[in-house]
Amino acid sequence: MKSFSLILPTINAYKELNLCLESLLLNSKLANELIVIVDRDKSGGVNRNIIDVLDKRKVKFFLNNKNLGPYASWNKGAKKAKKDILCFITDDQYFAPGWDEGIMKYIRKNLIISSQLVEPGVLLPSFPIYIGDFGEKAEIFKKQKFLKYAGKIKQDKLVNGEFFIPLAINKKDFFKLGEFPTAGEFGVKSIPNDVLFIKKAQKKGMEFKTSLASVSYHFQASSWEKHKKLRKWKNKIKLFLKKQIPILGKRKIGKWEQGKSL
Repeated sequence: MKSFSLILPTINAYKELNLCLESLLLNSKLANELIVIVDRDKSGGVNRNIIDVLDKRKVKFFLNNKNLGPYASWNKGAKKAKKDILCFITDDQYFAPGWDEGIMKYIRKNLIISSQLVEPGVLLPSFPIYIGDFGEKAEIFKKQKFLKYAGKIKQDKLVNGEFFIPLAINKKDFFKLGEFPTAGEFGVKSIPNDVLFIKKAQKKGMEFKTSLASVSYHFQASSWEKHKKLRKWKNKIKLFLKKQIPILGKRKIGKWEQGKSL
């Protein structure tokens, strides 16, 4: 079976990065190429904890000369990829067993594929995802509970695209589309460039799908730190999601139609 060039930008989430690398090592089934791009902060500095994690894991990496942000770093990694299939991932994800096989089994030209995403519910989701609070930071990650849950929601099925990361695409298709746009600042206040990329691809006639055979967990640690007011509202948000999403999960409302809660 073919394998991926995994492209992983990182800047300061070293605890989440360590778990991400652990999951890639333990739970990937394919002989993937891992391309790590270490970004500098806006003052030009490098987080030593990130370097220490990579050194301890014996993971080679590329160091940016200046702060590029995730999208330009993904583009940089794509240019260095040796495999024909690219998979863009983030450092605050934990991948369930067989996540890569679950995507690769469906890959083909003119198709972009993501995996099922599970989030703790720090922010109200903009896309249909599973809400499961297994910890918003690495320090409190309930790994075994997540893995058990991932096994329950895993299905051998391809559905219309949901969330955008991890994102797998044929390398020729990626460069044909012109790579990720890089304008604007990464974060929740602007439309993510991966969303813009998907929309551009769809206008060009490409399909966007989600493999239910692939599952990953997104910590939302950066959102948790940036949006301190959310901390006191977290229980209210979770209560809202538990009340609303099971109803919405019955395909009554558009983009929430596949949402589910624990």
